Amino acid sequence: MVWRRSSIHAPDRSVPTGGRAAASALAMALAAAAPAAAAEIAGDWRMVNERTGAFQSVVRMEVRAGVAEARILRLAPDAAHQRCERCRGDLQDRPLQGLRIVRDLRPQGARWGGGKILDPESGKVYDCEVRLAEDGAVLEVRGFVGLPAFGKTMRWHRERAL
Repeated sequence: MVWRRSSIHAPDRSVPTGGRAAASALAMALAAAAPAAAAEIAGDWRMVNERTGAFQSVVRMEVRAGVAEARILRLAPDAAHQRCERCRGDLQDRPLQGLRIVRDLRPQGARWGGGKILDPESGKVYDCEVRLAEDGAVLEVRGFVGLPAFGKTMRWHRERAL
């Protein structure tokens, strides 16, 4: 790191010039990486029952202004008429199709966090973070209470266009 004396118009103190350049380069790199990360999690994701492997729904993850959210795009044929019966407030009895289940996710390094996820089966809302796995083919979605260690991870599979 190079130190230089500040100008005579400023108080007499030494200022690290190399640190400012590194910080500015890091900020520019992170700003450039954010749209790339957004493009990676955006898209349609297939949810399957972890025990049976049966198709449950397709969820569309969208990123706007650096904030991600997901809505149920399509339900399994045998579930197409389900409503959010256990949800509270204005979500109670709303159709599951079109329902926003993930909201307020923001990039946090290699993952997205700080968001919330709704479990339509229980009507409960949990803290949420997501990260890409398996070269972008899988989205690991973790719902938890308080700390990520106290939660459950679901694996959503990227829906490929035919």
